[in-house]
This record gives sequence, structure tokens and C-alpha cells, in this order.
Amino acid sequence: MTIREVEKAAAGLKAAIAGELHGNRTENALSLISNCANLLYQTNIRYRDEDLEGYIRQIASLPGLGPDRELCAGHMAEERLIFYDGFGLNDRGLAQIYLLALCRCREVWYITDERQKDAIPDILDILGQYGGKAVFLEGRTHLKNIRQLCGIVREIRPKHFFFYGKPDDVTGTAVMYRYGGIMVRYQINLTDHAFWLGAGAIDKCIEFRNYGACISMDYRGIPREKLALIPYYPVIHQERAFQGYPFACGEGRKVIFSGGALYKTNGSGDKYYEVVDSILRNHEDVIFWYAGTGESDKMKEILEKYGRVTAEGLVESALAQVKRIEDFGYDNLVISIKSSDVMMCVKAHEEIAKACPYPLHVGITESGTLLAGNIKSSIGLGLILNQGIGDTIRVSLTGDPAEEIKSAKLILKTLGLRKGGIEVVSCPTCGRTKIDLIGLANRVEAMVADIPLDIKVAVMGCVVNGPGEAKEADIGIAGGIGEGLLIKKGEIIKKVKEEELLETLRQELMSWNE
Repeated sequence: MTIREVEKAAAGLKAAIAGELHGNRTENALSLISNCANLLYQTNIRYRDEDLEGYIRQIASLPGLGPDRELCAGHMAEERLIFYDGFGLNDRGLAQIYLLALCRCREVWYITDERQKDAIPDILDILGQYGGKAVFLEGRTHLKNIRQLCGIVREIRPKHFFFYGKPDDVTGTAVMYRYGGIMVRYQINLTDHAFWLGAGAIDKCIEFRNYGACISMDYRGIPREKLALIPYYPVIHQERAFQGYPFACGEGRKVIFSGGALYKTNGSGDKYYEVVDSILRNHEDVIFWYAGTGESDKMKEILEKYGRVTAEGLVESALAQVKRIEDFGYDNLVISIKSSDVMMCVKAHEEIAKACPYPLHVGITESGTLLAGNIKSSIGLGLILNQGIGDTIRVSLTGDPAEEIKSAKLILKTLGLRKGGIEVVSCPTCGRTKIDLIGLANRVEAMVADIPLDIKVAVMGCVVNGPGEAKEADIGIAGGIGEGLLIKKGEIIKKVKEEELLETLRQELMSWNE
């Protein structure tokens, strides 16, 4: 959409909101406000919208939403706070970090949607450990959730309200507007780079980088005294507790991972590099891991030069940062120049490999789910690694991290860059298949995963063509009707019952070197 088209769509939504409010159809109005806020967030044509702020403020003042605000004005408990989580996700590490801190100094009521109850086991563990309470919003409409949240405020009378939500969250925003001047309202600003609803409903905006603080002051109209800069944005692995920051790495070594946030926290120019230089020179046990070119002005210049994101632009941007690091006297570097565009990523690696002597960490970033991500990673990494480019790799998948390791190993083995481990080959199903070939192949693959042999194992679906097709494998099995064959180098060794086929193969593998 063009900016004009977005403005037109937003204007249409606002007209509809006004109509619904005039007709006392509050739920419809709330849904439209959320939709319009989401549109502005996705298109990012502005950081604040006074019309939407006015609409949500108007709804927040309605008498039918719950207890009147005056009922809470008499006494608010300093030791109590509400942490409103509009995400309700276990792997958003910032929620856990804040709860760990807040639960130590206040009585915490954690509020999220009832549908997220099973998605937050670690958060519930933290609350249980420190005596915090979880309350789940039961409504299936915005209006019901606002009423319930207002009721919670009336019941516990918290002095502090932390908002940790999405840019289009009307529930938490309406409650913050309703109890302004009564509770101290904190916005944890995750979306510092784009629009979010509720800029007028807060007393403190918690920013994690200077970039966001500047945006909030210059474009959201939030005065400096309402900003709190807390440059702390950790990520907690889904299956591992947070290990501290920096975290131990080997014998006495520590890693600081910037992720670009340190650059934006400390401003532009050479300030970022001066901070890094000071860390490295004054702490011999520190390794600094810096991700992202970070410098928005340089990226803007490159985009204007090439007209779009290109392989040439990625290389130019990366080399510009390398040059600045070299100017500070460092040459122990590893470069990563990833892209989700497979062919652009391949070309960028080809160009940067010619341009500098440093090791390269390669991968196709944000490649997708298990199926799509493996296909894209296999093609991209195959083309890059087969040219002798790359020193370390990462397969990025939206799924279990263990699958990334399996895929990386298989890619390396397929290219002949990694030895060891059994390779399983299997035929596709066809009309001659007389066994559960898919299940059998999966069971074989799982069985051989930890057997330290450098051989090839074939799993074939029939006894007719199986032996011949498996002749290039060191050992294999082929299934028939109620029976199967054990094969070595294409020769039939023995016939066994179908239910004994897997165990027979396992026994052969376990005694392979005898």
C-alpha cells in the first residue's frame, strides 16, 4: 500500500469508529480501534495517532466499564502491582526478567488471556516461587476483558501497573487511561521502531535503547522526564533458564552479545566502538560478539545507492563496519552476512569472500518452518559451502533447535565436509511396497543416530528390487509380506520375520567392527 492508500484506509476506519461510538456499540468500536492501530503499526506511517488516543480515552471514561475510578482513589497499595502481559508467551525473555525483579520487591498480580494459560509454564513457575498470583482474563471480547481488568484493579488497589503488550492492545490501554492519576502506569516499550497505541496513557515509558527514547520524545510527544532508559533486553531459551549477562564461555571466558542494541543505546559516531574497545582492553576474559551492521545512516545511504536491498549493498555495509573495527586495531574477526533471500545470500557470500580474509559464519536467516527452512538452507548453504566459502554454519528453523543441528550435520555430510555417523538412504513408496516403509525408515534413522560408524545403511520397501537398489550401501534391509531381507553390498545375507527386521539390523551394526 502507498502512504496515501494507508491514510485513506485509516480515515475510513476512524469514521466507522466514530459511528459505532455514536451508536453506543462499544465492542465494535474497540475492534475497529485495534484494527486501525494494527494497520498503522504494520505500515508505520506515524508513531502516534491523536484520533485513536481520543477514541480509547472516551471509551475508558464510560461508566459501564466497571468500578468508577473514584472508588480506587482513596487508597492504593504501594506494595502491590499488576503486570499486564498482552502476549502470554513463555519464550519472550523480557517478561520473565521483569517478573523475576518485580516479584522480589512487590506483590505481583500477573494478568494475561485465559487462552495462554498453557503457554507460560516458566512464568507460572516464577510466580509460584515468589508468591505472585496469576489471573486470567476470561472474556472473549475486548469489553468483557476491560471490565474484568477494572474489577481486578478495584479489588487489589495496586499502586503500579506495568503494560507489556502489543501495539494494538485496547484492553490494557483502556484500563491505563481509566486509572490515570491513581496508578503509576509503566509502558515497556518493545515496539520502539513503530506505532503503538496508548502513548498518552502512561507515566513512565521504559526504553531499552537511545533510539527508542528519541522516537518517543520527538514523535510520540512523551516528555523526557517520563522516559526511563534501561538497556537490558535478554532472550531466554525456551528450554534453559537465563544464565546471566555476560555469561560464562569456557574456562574463565565471557561473551558480550550486542545484537545492535548497544550501538543504538550509545548513539552514533564512534561512541559504540569506543565502548567496545574499552570493554576488550580492560577485561582480558571477554569476547565481544557483535551482530548487525547497526548504523542506520549508512544503511540508508546504501539503500539510496542501490535502490533496494542487494547483495552488493549487504557486502558494502558489512565491510564498512569491518573497516571501523580494524581502525581500532582489531583483526580477530568473524563475519556473518546473512539474508532470507537465498540467491542474494549466495551472491553476497561470493563477493565478501573475495573482498576480505576473515572467516565467515554462513546461513540463510529466517528461512522458515521445518520444511521450507530445510529446503532453503540446503540450497543456499550447499551453493555457498561447495565453493569452499564458510567456516561455521547455522541452519535457522522455526522449530525445535535440535532439528537445526540435525539439518546442519546432514548438509555437511552430503557435501562431503563432515565424516562419521551412519547415513540412511531409503527408497520412495510405490505399488510394490508391502511394509510400513515410512515408519521403518524413521525407526532406523532414530536407532542409528548414536552408533559411531561411518557407513551407509539402506532401507528398501520390497524384496524384488531392494537388493539391487541397495548395492551401493554397506548394509540394508528390504521388506516383504511378513518377512524381510538383510542385505550387504547388494547381496542377500539372510531372510527374517518382519517383526525381527529392525533388531537384526541393529545386531549387525553393533558387531560391525568385530
